Amino acid sequence: HVIQTFLLIDTLIDLGANSVELVSPYLAYARQDKRFLDGEAISFMTLLKILKNLGLGKTYTVNIHCPWLIPESPVPIIDLRGEKPLAAHIRRYNFSNPIVVSVGKKGLDMAKMVAEYLGVRYTAAQSERDKVTGTVRVELDGIPGIEAIIVDDIISTGGTMVELIKLLKKRGFQKIYVTCIHALLVGDAVEKIFNAGADRIIASDTIPNKFAEYSVAGIISEELKKKHG
Repeated sequence: HVIQTFLLIDTLIDLGANSVELVSPYLAYARQDKRFLDGEAISFMTLLKILKNLGLGKTYTVNIHCPWLIPESPVPIIDLRGEKPLAAHIRRYNFSNPIVVSVGKKGLDMAKMVAEYLGVRYTAAQSERDKVTGTVRVELDGIPGIEAIIVDDIISTGGTMVELIKLLKKRGFQKIYVTCIHALLVGDAVEKIFNAGADRIIASDTIPNKFAEYSVAGIISEELKKKHG
């Protein structure tokens, strides 16, 4: 609904709104922060430049994929964190001594936050994707355990996730839950994830999907109440 959002912002400004703020739990096109190959668009900055030019005052989102670019954004971004509601939901399941695993080093902070809420261990896998072929290689230091909770901000094609699940299965993990904030689940991602050995997929409601088991509405409403009373 990106174009519809542009039209709505422009119309509100045109009709005389003093200020317009956007609540976008999943900020589409905010995933690419640099050019991996010549000719690629840096969609993160393109999106924000358009929003700025339309007159948007502020954007609220959840677990933005490139938080390190927030200081450079032409539009103020309030990046809310979905780790606490995710961890609260995970507590409902019968884990004895799980380890929280992030898909890559960039996701280590997310793994740490979820693990600290749960009071369990955490670690991060190292992943590398071929820029041309898309082939993914995943490595993980030796960690003992039989229960794993994989965390990621976004699951798109599931390629990296699948390789991590396979690696955990080889290491002897018997119970593997795949969790995320934003479940894009493009193409046959769901089938690949379960075929690799995952027991469950858990996502939030930032994107409508059948695996949405917990909501981020609470953290959004709390922030809006603080800002606007």
